[in-house]
Amino acid sequence: MYQKQTQIKDSGSRSEFETGAVRDIQEKKGRFDLVPLTIINYIFSNQIELYPYRATWKLAKHFEAGSKKYGDRNWEKGIPTHCFFNSAVRHFYKYMLAIQDEPHLTACAWNLVCLIWTTDQCYMDKLPRDLLTLPHQKLSELENGPIFNAGVEYKKCVLKYLATFLEQGYIDDLEIAFGYCMLLLDVDTKEYEESDES
Repeated sequence: MYQKQTQIKDSGSRSEFETGAVRDIQEKKGRFDLVPLTIINYIFSNQIELYPYRATWKLAKHFEAGSKKYGDRNWEKGIPTHCFFNSAVRHFYKYMLAIQDEPHLTACAWNLVCLIWTTDQCYMDKLPRDLLTLPHQKLSELENGPIFNAGVEYKKCVLKYLATFLEQGYIDDLEIAFGYCMLLLDVDTKEYEESDES
């Protein structure tokens, strides 16, 4: 669909680079450069019509918030996988309990995608395998990405596949749990609602 361009948005603030180039400040717009987009693209490779654009944007904003607190790519240095899993489940339970002190569903998705990325890096020997601290973690066996059912209850699917992963350890179950979490986040109208137009 063609969109008529009217004017370029301007915050009035500028970032200046060492080269002398300037850009409008990027704050509160999300850090897509920090998001492991290849994982999201792989998981939704067969479900383009369900691609979670809004959820990915919310995830990018969460990566931005984390970079301000810990620095860019801090989590890529290597965090034991049980830490990500524990935080993901805790945030999902807080979301289910309607606790609104922070964006818990977004934080759940963040921890899951970082867990998937870390697991992949360990199996490619780019991170030490002793970071795989969850029981019997196994390589993904999916060839073309998970298939999602748009008619199911996303919340139940997240819980189901998180529990299955903890029991069996197949990374496929984790990818499916993350996929359903992203679909749920995509339709959520509360988290980051105040800044979605940034």
